[in-house]
This record gives sequence, C-alpha cells and structure tokens, in this order.
Amino acid sequence: MRFPNFWLKYLANNLEYSRFAVVTSTKLAKSAVIRNKLRRNIYAQCSVLSAQGSDNFDIIFFPQKSMLNLKNEKIGIVVNQALSEISH
Repeated sequence: MRFPNFWLKYLANNLEYSRFAVVTSTKLAKSAVIRNKLRRNIYAQCSVLSAQGSDNFDIIFFPQKSMLNLKNEKIGIVVNQALSEISH
C-alpha cells in the first residue's frame, strides 16, 4: 500500500501478535543517526498500537524522504491511519 510519506507491505500471519520491520536505506538519508531516529520513532508508534490489540500481520514500512520532515506526533497519526486501514 502506498501512502504520501511511506509505503508498506503486509501479510497476515498465524501468530498471536504482529511483527514490524522498518527499512531505511542510505537513499533516505546519508546519516545513520537520522535513519535510526526515524526507525525508532516508527517502531515506537507500532508498539503502542500493537499493545492495543489488533489483527496479526507481518508489516514492513518503507519510509520516504518526506517522512523525515514530519514531527513525532504526525508520524504517529500517519502510522495509526495506515494500520487501521490494513485491519479493515
């Protein structure tokens, strides 16, 4: 699925929980510090949402450069919308 700031792939799994991955390449940002900061932010939003209980999926996020300009709160909103769209 494509979204304005990232795209993702997902697949239902037979586990009792969801699994998440974030792929950040050097095309996104040359600095590993910036890439890791974005990766940690997305993981944090996913862990909050998975704790609320939802369907069980394997989800891979592929952020784009435009996501680097978003604030933490906006990233949370965007990730939440994407995950709710998947579960329906």
